[in-house]
Amino acid sequence: MIKIITVFAGLIFSYCAFAFSNLIIFGDSLSDVGNLPAASNPIYRYPPQKLDDYNADFYIPNSNPVNTSHGAYMVPIASIFNTDKSYQETFVSFLERNKKYYAVHEPQKSRLYFSSIWNQYFLADAYQDGLTKSCYLIPSTYLEAHAIHPSTLISINYAWGCAHTDDSCFTTQHKQNSNLELCTEDSILLALQNYYKDPAPHEKKITNVQIPGMLKQIREFIIDEQNGKVIVDSSTIYVIWIGGNDLTYNFDIVKHQHFLKKICALWRIIYVTPKHVYEGMNMLINHPKIQAQHIYLFNMMNARLTPHISRWPIYEQWAGQMLLGIYNFALRITVNMINNVYFKGHDVVRIVPIYDWFNAMAKRTNCATCENGDFAKLNFKIPTENDRIIPACEMSDSAYYASLISPLQNCKGYMFWNAVHPAMPTQQVLGFLFERFVQKTWHEFDHK
Repeated sequence: MIKIITVFAGLIFSYCAFAFSNLIIFGDSLSDVGNLPAASNPIYRYPPQKLDDYNADFYIPNSNPVNTSHGAYMVPIASIFNTDKSYQETFVSFLERNKKYYAVHEPQKSRLYFSSIWNQYFLADAYQDGLTKSCYLIPSTYLEAHAIHPSTLISINYAWGCAHTDDSCFTTQHKQNSNLELCTEDSILLALQNYYKDPAPHEKKITNVQIPGMLKQIREFIIDEQNGKVIVDSSTIYVIWIGGNDLTYNFDIVKHQHFLKKICALWRIIYVTPKHVYEGMNMLINHPKIQAQHIYLFNMMNARLTPHISRWPIYEQWAGQMLLGIYNFALRITVNMINNVYFKGHDVVRIVPIYDWFNAMAKRTNCATCENGDFAKLNFKIPTENDRIIPACEMSDSAYYASLISPLQNCKGYMFWNAVHPAMPTQQVLGFLFERFVQKTWHEFDHK
């Protein structure tokens, strides 16, 4: 009897100790669940000449379409991590609750299957496990265009595909808009409305969509909070996963431009981009009404694991990987400065070890935060001595061309869907690992 009471008390303590109110996300296409509009048709040559022949925005979120029917959906999460939980029913019910909050336009409404990413899996699992009362994850553009009752404890995703870290307004071609009046709440919505009204092909009209950088996303969130559109409190989780577009854009300058531009691009990678991340966290922490206490900063994955970079010459791969390592190191320095200097040893920010998780999945090994996962059961196709190119599901299975059907195995065996975006099996593992990471690190924050 005492043992039963102890277990019951432990469950209550776990809920109270780990419960968070809701989730606010900032970032780029690795986290976007519907702010960037999806293409009506893929752009490709068949057979493909190179990876750039593919339109990476055919599915938003940027991952493979997911068939959730019985027997087709499952990723062996329970087997990989030795749990007895059913994950299929959890996520399907989450999608059913949330589908009314995702804008449905042509051609999406004619598609039978949609893509899903890590933050949707994370919130679905966290809600099912009693870690949060928030069961809705809504793109920020939906929030701006619709009134939602303030009593609805919603999680908001401000991430945009193609976003950079700064306060600027970009296009999908990573060109900066110089007009300071762009990327306001009204101008973003107007640009989206014009996009859906315009009969021109996606590749022509998408360049007029306004993409706010991470700092601008955070400023927009602060305005929404002040206007009562979103409710946050001391137990809200904030997630930032950003930097990939900055690194890719600037590394391209390093490879192809003249000496002075190379130096400026290196400076932006090494110093300016991490500085933007610091400024964003600083805004969240020091805003008098928000005072964020739980920020999870995702570092960058191993660049050489992506299908895109695995096709580069080996010396370019190592150069890019070195700069990414410097960026991740700069993030670590930034977090240590915030926690140990400004908050005198009390954690307000935690780095989420995405780099370690991707390495473990790719190499079928383990890591300190990998929950003893048996990643060999993912059966990811890995490079060989003769072929070091990382395979992408869309290229190998021709899944990319199917707007009305889904790959029968939901990209089973593939770590990546396209050039740089993870496939569904990876996305679900990331969601699971992040939920466990939040549980284990929650007590390390300075709870006031």
